[in-house]
Amino acid sequence: MYQQPYSHEWDAQLNQLLDQGTVVNACKYTLTLYYEGTYYVVWTSNRWFAFGHLYQISDDPGWQYRTTISDADWRRPRFRTMQRLWAVYARHKIGGKIM
Repeated sequence: MYQQPYSHEWDAQLNQLLDQGTVVNACKYTLTLYYEGTYYVVWTSNRWFAFGHLYQISDDPGWQYRTTISDADWRRPRFRTMQRLWAVYARHKIGGKIM
């Protein structure tokens, strides 16, 4: 059912980003969160099959220097975290308040 393997570490990190990070962008395929000087781009397309993995990371607000995570290193969070990520993405995408 899922394209990527589960990672407890990524699940915990994504929950921390959702709890303490700031949503700075939601586009067609991704949600960008800012936390402690770093931008995290999380894949929000292909729900739930290929969803919720870290796609890019950068500490440069201009995105001139960014790292795209290789496909082999993609990991997914647990399903409950995916649902939470989707709720945040959907609220932001329609202009609602991020909680």
